[in-house]
Amino acid sequence: MKGEIRKRWGAISVIWAGVILLTWSNVNSIEKIIRAKENAGLLRTEEKFLADNSKDVSEVLKKRESLRESVVGLKFGLLALESRLRDLAEKHGLTGLNFDCHAGRAGEESKRVNISFRGSLREAVDWLGTIRCDYKYIQVARVKIVVGSPGEDGKFQVSLNYRYRPSCSEDNPTFKGSI
Repeated sequence: MKGEIRKRWGAISVIWAGVILLTWSNVNSIEKIIRAKENAGLLRTEEKFLADNSKDVSEVLKKRESLRESVVGLKFGLLALESRLRDLAEKHGLTGLNFDCHAGRAGEESKRVNISFRGSLREAVDWLGTIRCDYKYIQVARVKIVVGSPGEDGKFQVSLNYRYRPSCSEDNPTFKGSI
């Protein structure tokens, strides 16, 4: 009799173990289906958003690109920047431009450029206004003004953030050797 009871309990235990495993398997399957539906819903929402706002998204991406100047290398970019700012300063009547740029860390996409010059307040403000409007990749970080006696030009120290995007590495140039 004890053997028969043990066989029944063994059979019942195996059946319940099967039921528990089947339930666990079903729960996992249901969770996978729910996650797939949520992901599909998110994907549809994103596709709808992109379809509805593709024009705005492309404008934002273009604006983002205009906030960084694409340069072959940082040294070339800084040289071109100095040349453009010197020409612009000359047009605005500023004199004695001195550029100072400290070495930065590798991988940076922004460089602090310090500029000092002499000129009138009106000329300096016009120059900075032109930079703000025409050169979106240059951000004025700090301006220090030292005013002399009336009729004398003021001394200005301007710190700019030059934002750039390297189009190729200076360490691994595209062109090697001579032509």
